[in-house]
Amino acid sequence: MSKFIDTTDGLLNIDCIVSVRQLSKPREVGSYLCKHVVHYVENGESCTTYTWEPDLVTLTGEIIPALPGFFVVRVCADDDGGDGDSVLPPEPVIAWRIERRGLFVTPILTDGAADGPTNPYGVLRPDGTVEVPHDRCYTSLAEFKRHVAEEARKRAKVRAA
Repeated sequence: MSKFIDTTDGLLNIDCIVSVRQLSKPREVGSYLCKHVVHYVENGESCTTYTWEPDLVTLTGEIIPALPGFFVVRVCADDDGGDGDSVLPPEPVIAWRIERRGLFVTPILTDGAADGPTNPYGVLRPDGTVEVPHDRCYTSLAEFKRHVAEEARKRAKVRAA
């Protein structure tokens, strides 16, 4: 198992890290409010990136391989009150990131971690259920789609009011 940290440049193997320093005040980097600067070596060159993790304890996480049959699904709900049936193609989970404190598990896809409040997702399990992290479990993809569509209709009504 390897340990990685989330950075503004994606997941970074801790074996490459030279130092991590807490910033005296948070710094905006892209859409992130970062709290630590990370110095690392890649292909013999010194590099710098940033992380938004609140403290050094949560910086590292174990990466373990995923069993086949787990997918990340996203439903594109129509904020104009559409039926929410636009489903992005399921993406296979290739690994899981377990945070150091063991409180959260994040699926890792071929293009990085599938996390973030602005990028909600569900995990489609081999038994057909869909779990939305930190929320609930749906009995099927169809039930998940209905819920997302209902939430979109609610948001459209609030905006129209």
